[in-house]
This record gives sequence, C-alpha cells and structure tokens, in this order.
Amino acid sequence: MNRDSISRDETDQSSTPGKRYVLILDPEIFPGSLPSREQVEQAERLRAEGNVAFQQQDYQQAIFSFSQAILHNPFDHLLYSNRSACWANVGNHLEA
Repeated sequence: MNRDSISRDETDQSSTPGKRYVLILDPEIFPGSLPSREQVEQAERLRAEGNVAFQQQDYQQAIFSFSQAILHNPFDHLLYSNRSACWANVGNHLEA
C-alpha cells in the first residue's frame, strides 16, 4: 500500500488520543470499498427510471430498477426505501 492510496485529514498531525482521522480509500486500489463515479451515475439513472415506474404504478418495474441501482451503489439509502415502498404497494410486506 502506498501513501497515495490513502487520504486523511492532515489538520491534526499529533497522535493525541481522541483525535479523529478521516480515511478515504481509493476505489481503484481498494475495489469494493466505494462505488466508482460511473456506478453512482448509473445508479442515479436507474433510480430515475424506478421513480417514473413508481409514479405510473408499475411497481414490478420499479422494484427491478431500484434493485439494479442497488447493485451499482449499495450505499444509497434512498434506493432501499424506494424499493421498500414498491414492495409495500404490491402487498409483499415481508420484503418491504
């Protein structure tokens, strides 16, 4: 691991207990840590498709779109809640 692969808050150089460092892992070096920009953009497109399907009450298509978006960006909490609303609307409260 090289120093360029990790970023941290450089405002505190001390090792004083209680001081907090923010680590940001480079997704190219640590795959699986964070979605890439392309994955986030694809998830946003799929979320928009899901929102349109939800508004048209096509809940199965919305569930599919939100599920695909989650595969691209599992860190977006709105995708889970949107999909949950779809499951509730089709009467599958266990999945919701």
